Amino acid sequence: MKKAPEFLEMLEEKDAEYTSHIKANLRNNHEDGALPAKVKLLMAMALDAAHGDREGVDQLSKRAYEAGATEAEMLETAEVVGTTCGLQGLYIALKGLDVFSKK
Repeated sequence: MKKAPEFLEMLEEKDAEYTSHIKANLRNNHEDGALPAKVKLLMAMALDAAHGDREGVDQLSKRAYEAGATEAEMLETAEVVGTTCGLQGLYIALKGLDVFSKK
């Protein structure tokens, strides 16, 4: 797993053992399996966007990009979020496309 989210770093200071289980679960859920890693990361990005989590979208879009997600795939993911969660979800999800302007 890349750099851990800030909340996991804080938790790790308090309970390293518990945090290690969470990190292992995240690693396993974001690797190739029945679904490719990029699909899992796009799904996670969509869920974070639906919950209004801009930081999560930023991190997951970077990881999805690194896993091979294309701009078209990320845009389609954002559009699904917009269809199911409305304009606020769409707005947050579209922030994931910033990764392509930083190439």
